[in-house]
Amino acid sequence: MSRERPILFRRFPQAVEHIPWVPLGTLPTPVQPLPDLSARLAPASLFIKRDDCSARRYGGNKVRALEFLLGQALAVGAERVITAGALASHHVLATALFAREVGLGAEAVLWERPSAPGGPEALRLLARLGVPVRRCAGPVGALLTLIGRWVALRARGQRAYLVPPGGASARGALGFVEAALELGEQIAAGAAPAPASLWIACGTGASTAGLLVGLPLAGIEARVRAVCVTPPIACSHSRLRHLVAGARRLLAQAGVPSASEAALAPLELLRGYAATGYGQPRQAASAAVALLAAAGIVGETTYTGRAVAALVNHAAAEAGVHLFWHTLPAASLPPVD
Repeated sequence: MSRERPILFRRFPQAVEHIPWVPLGTLPTPVQPLPDLSARLAPASLFIKRDDCSARRYGGNKVRALEFLLGQALAVGAERVITAGALASHHVLATALFAREVGLGAEAVLWERPSAPGGPEALRLLARLGVPVRRCAGPVGALLTLIGRWVALRARGQRAYLVPPGGASARGALGFVEAALELGEQIAAGAAPAPASLWIACGTGASTAGLLVGLPLAGIEARVRAVCVTPPIACSHSRLRHLVAGARRLLAQAGVPSASEAALAPLELLRGYAATGYGQPRQAASAAVALLAAAGIVGETTYTGRAVAALVNHAAAEAGVHLFWHTLPAASLPPVD
């Protein structure tokens, strides 16, 4: 853990009293140029924000949301957290790992995913962590099971905090409001030029929503180009509006009025890169992962590959600075103490 408090609290000290937070990440994550890919896509210039480096044990974008979600769980006196995701979900694994780190128990509801890479390893890790797992055929059943289990725990007097799939809540979105402020400080320090477009994979929407709110607060005039990798029920304009409104409300209640007054960052949702289904590789995504590998960066075909494929598709015809936000966790699952 590398900092005492978020940039959000430095910029708006009054928010400390209203927004619980617990340090989990090794932040800020680096911003780096991608010279070979830039040469391939000239006149575009490409940079990458390395959230795979966001924590020593298990990186990825979920760490940012969990700093606020687990902070709230601790603040309300929860004994455990309960969440859901697809088999081998990075969100579920990160939630279980970091809940243990801050002294909370965890439970998980998983829905099946055909040929999920890393599924058996993820289940073994959850077992080693002592996380009870309930398995369902699909996401609807998993959500019903998640809510039912949370209600049952509460009825028994057990203090359980429900973390939605992907950490996709207004509070979870605060992690990427903070991330936008972090990027703003890096740009001001000369670590990277201000991007015209910021590319990110959009699964359940919290990271994208946080950027929409946070970029104007950071003074970054970039278009957010979110590449949908999940069905419209999880990644849509209406879903993002809901998350944005909730995040703005939390910030306003914490004494950050500019969050509700500032215009949102412009948004473009891109579809057509997940037509074969969640977790199923496509040729363009596989080729994009190979491009990253040539730069020494590990990717995968569900999130990273699809977002980079969209970037490659568009950036060659668009001069200017493009920033890809890398959300994948560490390449290998961490050991359990």
